[in-house]
Amino acid sequence: MAVFDLRLRSYQAKPGDVLQAWVGVVQGGATRGLSAELRYIEETQSYEESNIVVPTGVFYVGPMQPGQAWEFTVQVPHDAKPAQSGNHGRLFWMLDLKSDEPGFDSHARVGVEVLSR
Repeated sequence: MAVFDLRLRSYQAKPGDVLQAWVGVVQGGATRGLSAELRYIEETQSYEESNIVVPTGVFYVGPMQPGQAWEFTVQVPHDAKPAQSGNHGRLFWMLDLKSDEPGFDSHARVGVEVLSR
């Protein structure tokens, strides 16, 4: 199972902005596909669902060694809503990096604050 260090140039964005991300390999492995998704997640005490998913597509396949790193981008939708929270749940944005591996996939996740226009 791989371990990643996932970082964004900025953790805040406006609708339509392009997020610039960097991922470094901390612990290696082999991947059938390294990709990321920007997700708008609805979460309650008993439920979690991604209402909007913006994929990057696969940007690397093969063995991963500690010290390797990649940069990638993903665009925030032009109609993106800011995060919201209330008494019964919340809506928020997250960048989810996934390595497709045999067995359980490896992930790294960071929150993104989408600002109002």
